[in-house]
Amino acid sequence: MVSDDINLYTNSVDKFVDKLWVIGIFAFGTTQAFQCLKNSQIKYNKINWL
Repeated sequence: MVSDDINLYTNSVDKFVDKLWVIGIFAFGTTQAFQCLKNSQIKYNKINWL
């Protein structure tokens, strides 16, 4: 009985960690993408001003 509870707990923790991992990667990826977009826009604007 106790081992079943422990297994359930570890499984839910593993799933939670997986979700956090995915969310973390997604958030990091989007911020990187926005950063790249911002940088390219700045470069583009500089080229237009020249």
